[in-house]
Amino acid sequence: MSERIERDAELSYTLLRHRHEELQTRLRSTWRRATNRIPESFTEPIVPRHMASTDRGDLFTSILG
Repeated sequence: MSERIERDAELSYTLLRHRHEELQTRLRSTWRRATNRIPESFTEPIVPRHMASTDRGDLFTSILG
């Protein structure tokens, strides 16, 4: 009887582990798709309007003084 319980427990653990791995893979895939859709403007650093410039060199010059 205890062998059967042990075998069932091992099978349950294996199934649970595989399900967990599957869900982690799906979550990573969903996260990757979602983050790839974020417009570049949302991933740019936030800069005060008075310091903003289209030229990156001017931006850093104005920040560093």
